[in-house]
Amino acid sequence: MIDHGAAMAILNGATCIFQVVGMAAITASCGLLSAWLLSSEKYESVTSTSYIPNPGYAVALSAILAFLVAWSFMAIFDVTSDTLLICFAEDMTQSGGARHGKNNQDLKAIYEEAEERAREMQGDPASSDDGHPHPPYRYARGK
Repeated sequence: MIDHGAAMAILNGATCIFQVVGMAAITASCGLLSAWLLSSEKYESVTSTSYIPNPGYAVALSAILAFLVAWSFMAIFDVTSDTLLICFAEDMTQSGGARHGKNNQDLKAIYEEAEERAREMQGDPASSDDGHPHPPYRYARGK
């Protein structure tokens, strides 16, 4: 797993960005939806039985609850994506290269792109344009 650490760090950084954007989007959309719903006549009319004198508190509470739910969901997403990356890297290490079926071609492409970016960042000219897959690149010292 250490052998593929740079590629995993790149992919983990991408999932971190996705988590932050996901939490912000879920929180903002729920806050805006609750503000829009509370601006209806039913909640703004003083004569209504459902009148809310200060809807800002309800909107803030709604946004806080949405953030907590989004945080929980994105934490599960983080664990799931990290598990997939670790399993894929372990498969690469144990079998000398991943055995790709039809179902994981997207993960293969993403991982190979991250491996290539990691090689470029380290200045490794070990890439070839002959279309053949490369053996797993070893990032650990002494290999």
